[in-house]
Amino acid sequence: MIRAILFDLDGTLADTLGDLVAAVNSALAAQGYPIRPAAAFPRYIGNGTDKMLERALPQPATAEQVAALRAPYLAYYSAHPVDHTTVFDGMPETLAALRARGVALGVVTNKAEQMAKTVLDRLYGENCFDVICAQGADHPAKPDPTTARLALADLGVSPEECLFVGDSDVDMQTARNSGTTAVGVTWGYRPADELRSAGAAVLIDRPQELLSLLDAQKDS
Repeated sequence: MIRAILFDLDGTLADTLGDLVAAVNSALAAQGYPIRPAAAFPRYIGNGTDKMLERALPQPATAEQVAALRAPYLAYYSAHPVDHTTVFDGMPETLAALRARGVALGVVTNKAEQMAKTVLDRLYGENCFDVICAQGADHPAKPDPTTARLALADLGVSPEECLFVGDSDVDMQTARNSGTTAVGVTWGYRPADELRSAGAAVLIDRPQELLSLLDAQKDS
């Protein structure tokens, strides 16, 4: 029985692309680098802030260049976390319906913890999610399963009782590494074929289909 669902943030719970593009390009311009087109960013996102910045820099990028870019990026993003960010259609209603069914809700993200909480609180309110586990000094980036396992422990559920919902190969690999069931979403930043190849057990096209998955499980 599914008792909990863990969600990725960027590309799954919210369309954050516009604000990420603005923050990265602001930092690039401040350091004298060329800015990047928005169309390139879906391939930059997914492995954490430093990897995103590294991919946006002229290649090959050094660790020193990434470190120099981090401060102006975070300064801009902290000041403009949700200027262009929106929730995906149907997600707020689906989360409310899941909570009404008694399903615990968590977020496992490669975003920095404070930024993740800021974005989620602005979009969904402070009490929407039971746990938010983000990348940090003691929390390696997904697909390492550490953050997912911490979320499972906080929620008091086993991997077999949990779905992991995300839009990238990184999320599908995280689900596999943590023993949860991988659910790929097609409304995010990566193509369906990538999700299938990375191990998605099922693909969904709308948030409401999560409710159907739970109903099908009860009927089986």
